[in-house]
Amino acid sequence: MGWELQLNALPSKCTLLENVVSSDIDVEYLSFVRRYFSLRREQHSRVNKFPYGEAEYKQFVDALEELVETHSGIENRYCDLSRRFDWIKWLLMKCALSEEEESLAVTAITGQSNVLPSARSTQGFPIRWTPADKCELIHIWLSGITEEDIKSKYAPVLMYDAHLYKWHQTRDTDEAFGWIVRDFTALKRFYEDVVDHSEAVLIVTD
Repeated sequence: MGWELQLNALPSKCTLLENVVSSDIDVEYLSFVRRYFSLRREQHSRVNKFPYGEAEYKQFVDALEELVETHSGIENRYCDLSRRFDWIKWLLMKCALSEEEESLAVTAITGQSNVLPSARSTQGFPIRWTPADKCELIHIWLSGITEEDIKSKYAPVLMYDAHLYKWHQTRDTDEAFGWIVRDFTALKRFYEDVVDHSEAVLIVTD
């Protein structure tokens, strides 16, 4: 079993978050936002035998469907960094020119703060959150970084020595860099879309 990281656009105020804060919906449900939208895009029916009970799951689904109706395209505003999140974070930190930029690099990948002290994914990782104003700062900073900047910092041996998650399993470093470039491009586009819609970001590691 491995860990994967996903970033999802989410309005700063919405029924889903309100229900989580008020404990009407278990906070762990936030781990399933991307999964539900993925199933929805594939036009699957609702997931059966959901482990937390049909009534609470219906509240979760209704809250997400409300988002789809009120925030056009939100189900497609996400960035899946899979198991490579540590790689891109390391490279972004190498591109940083100050402590402030290092902070933006980390926040871009792992979020600014926990949604709630009790908010954990199914594997026990904190479910994190970055508000809209911080997303705008991240977007501005990422806009100034190019593929060439990433390439200039790419150092497979140093990345191995840094014990980055799953890097020791990498066999083809050229192929790995191709994935990194795709992730970097997707991350920049994601934050641009989030800022264009004045949204925040939900970060789930699971």
